[in-house]
Amino acid sequence: MYHASYYRWLVVNKYLKATIPPTSLLDVGCDDGYFLSQMKARLKAGVDVAPPAPQKQYFPVIRADGLRLPFRPGSFDTVLALDILEHVEDDESLLRSLTEVVSAGGRLWLSTPSEDFRIFPSFITSRAERGWGHVRRGYSVEELTTKLPSGVEVTTTYWNEPFFRMGCVALRLIWVVSPPLARWLAASCAWLDNLARDGTRGHIYLEIRKS
Repeated sequence: MYHASYYRWLVVNKYLKATIPPTSLLDVGCDDGYFLSQMKARLKAGVDVAPPAPQKQYFPVIRADGLRLPFRPGSFDTVLALDILEHVEDDESLLRSLTEVVSAGGRLWLSTPSEDFRIFPSFITSRAERGWGHVRRGYSVEELTTKLPSGVEVTTTYWNEPFFRMGCVALRLIWVVSPPLARWLAASCAWLDNLARDGTRGHIYLEIRKS
């Protein structure tokens, strides 16, 4: 479980308090399935275009593309798509695909970097994003909402994450030496970032409700 995935899990569950009912849950771009392993939904599924080896998975992961999800429309009450939109060229098709598998009255939780996203030191941000496989810098709230399909209601939240962005490079290096220490530091960053939410240089979180 990568420290950044652990950080996102803490933000969504502990600080943003996402509404995730214990019914059916799909995590798209779930990597090793850590998020799913922590949830108590009766039906859980995780997909990733390049999942890690089975022995490194916390929950069984299906190899699949978010643009072509192997599920019927309306299959899940909750769908998660955390930090994947910025990796996909055809982002509007991805948003349609994600929304399609959400049941009526269900929710899609989405996160993506804002257009002002910067790590420390700021001059390496572009290089880091290329290394992460980002195809675009980030989004504004207005741009995101115009790309969403019809029939949804949206609540947006900026999460400025100054401490996580400041420690991003150091955490990556610490992870190589001591994953437990990197996770502890990521949790400390999440706690501090909750006290400093205001600002637009971090991520945007969207709660998308399907009518």
